[in-house]
Amino acid sequence: MKKVGIIYEITNNPYFGKVQENYSNKLSEYVKPSEINWICEAFTNLGFDYQLIDGAEGLLKQKDHFKEFDLFFNKSIGFKGLERKIIVPSIGQLYHLPMLGTSGYAMTLARHKYHTNRLLKGMGFPVPFAYYFERKEQISKIHKYPVIVKPNAESDALGISERSVCYSFSEVEEKAEELIYDFNQPIIIEEFIPGEEWKVAVIGNNEKTKACGCVNTLKNGLSMNGTLQTREDILNNNLSYDIPQNTSLVTKALSMSEKIHSLLGLNDYSRCDFRIDETGKLYCMEVSTHPYISGKTSSFVMAAMQTFSNFNAVMKQIVDAALKRYR
Repeated sequence: MKKVGIIYEITNNPYFGKVQENYSNKLSEYVKPSEINWICEAFTNLGFDYQLIDGAEGLLKQKDHFKEFDLFFNKSIGFKGLERKIIVPSIGQLYHLPMLGTSGYAMTLARHKYHTNRLLKGMGFPVPFAYYFERKEQISKIHKYPVIVKPNAESDALGISERSVCYSFSEVEEKAEELIYDFNQPIIIEEFIPGEEWKVAVIGNNEKTKACGCVNTLKNGLSMNGTLQTREDILNNNLSYDIPQNTSLVTKALSMSEKIHSLLGLNDYSRCDFRIDETGKLYCMEVSTHPYISGKTSSFVMAAMQTFSNFNAVMKQIVDAALKRYR
């Protein structure tokens, strides 16, 4: 029986302890118990033995037992900073471990929203115009509104509210000052694309990379036209997904996602997020190297199940992609 080590933060993860305060603007993409339960059940169904490993420190404690594992599934997020996802992949590289997931470099690149935006633009992909500022005093006049103001190195809609969409320079200054103070990091100001929000699931590596499906994000059961996904929407489970009806545009989104996955050097699985403007043009908003993969509410899984029959089949495809890469 093959053995897999599932690496994620437990000790300091508020989801695994008694939450004593409102964490709506403190939690990021930390792994939740429900996601781990789905992953563990899938590995059991696929005939794997598994062991839970408590983040980077827990992985190092397994040093004398590394040869007992056939694969490590990296769900480690870290806790602070732009480079917080880089530690576990780096340990894997140092000790030549078969690590499922993207490299530390590509993970860090994808966390830096502005760098990803500029790189994709240079590669010829459509992206919204973007500005990057470390301090409020650096913000210059913006010539086109509306824009969205958000932390540069966060995810899971952290720091995003209905007030994040700004229609004037004074609104931009106010929101920027708030975010720089709250998150102690630079901000990115992007063109706000008001149309639908699509998410594409990608699995595989190199020439075997395949975009498996695409879902349209709904907010309280309605299209995202004119609005956005906020932190409260995630915490209150306001989001659901359906299949987009514009098949020609879906085909374009799938093709674009496969190319982005490969050109950014992502491994095994990823998710590409798009918005659509009033002319029907797709814009790549960001790329997730750690997409949420619970079986019930995950946009990644719902998109991937347009190709694969169930959650176990999705997980098997991801695992097979990693094992083939190491062979």
